[in-house]
Amino acid sequence: MTRGSPRPSRADAPRYLPIAEHGLIGDMRTAALIGTNGTIDWYCCARFDAPSVFAAILDADR
Repeated sequence: MTRGSPRPSRADAPRYLPIAEHGLIGDMRTAALIGTNGTIDWYCCARFDAPSVFAAILDADR
């Protein structure tokens, strides 16, 4: 970003980060999708088939 250039407002930002902008991290029992902006957009605690703790990719409002 150059000095003096306006930052995009939050209203201009897309509601969902494209799936291509995510990385998968895990430990062979569970996994999380981490966005390039640092958000944890999906994570199931303890096992892959457990209920999600973070599920921003499912509903941006909740």
